[in-house]
Amino acid sequence: MAQDGTYARLVRIQTQVTPDATVDGLVLAESQARAQSVEVESASRRGRSGTEASARDRWEAWQATAEEGIPDAASFAPRWLQPGSTRFLVDEHGSLKVSAENEIHEGVFALRALPATYPDQFISICYADADGQDHEVGMVRDLGEWPATVRHLLRQALARRYFIRRITAVEKIDCEHGLLTLRVQTEHGPAQFTMRNSHNHAQDFGETGKLLLDVDDNRFLVEDVDALPPRQQALFRRFIYW
Repeated sequence: MAQDGTYARLVRIQTQVTPDATVDGLVLAESQARAQSVEVESASRRGRSGTEASARDRWEAWQATAEEGIPDAASFAPRWLQPGSTRFLVDEHGSLKVSAENEIHEGVFALRALPATYPDQFISICYADADGQDHEVGMVRDLGEWPATVRHLLRQALARRYFIRRITAVEKIDCEHGLLTLRVQTEHGPAQFTMRNSHNHAQDFGETGKLLLDVDDNRFLVEDVDALPPRQQALFRRFIYW
């Protein structure tokens, strides 16, 4: 008989569980051992199954909660103002007001979403509440779709909001204490202004332009830096290279 044969295993099982080393006893002992092994394995499976089910339930519950908290993408879509349902008027104080879908807002102002690339499109109409917080009434997709009187009113509002002096020449730039002082020529004559030495105050305007914002929130525009004479380009980009 082999040392690890069937008979040897039966003998070992029998001697472990009973002092009776009969053949019937050995067979019975092996059956009991197998039954215990199956029961342990089954319990183990039930434990794993219960754990997996519990984890799956927790995941599904978390996922459902997360999905409930995700806002609908439609809530982020702009409210497009339409010529047929929207009226722009000027009140007795010269302020702009708008009536849209049975809502009337006074003291509204216009903002360009893409001032350099689409100056007459994607114009946001906003108002400020009593706490000074801005709210959007809606957006004008294209001024060309509106009557001439409305185009005139909105362009006036935009001109008030975006009074920009166009720089035709850059004569001198000094940097001191984190501030840039520029001496320039504009379409209205010579000017000097001070701005913070920060990329937030020199915004891209189109492909090669720069819109500069001084410490008093005045705007100065270089429509095309590449169009400046080489010496002025070098001077400008030495300080404003963002």
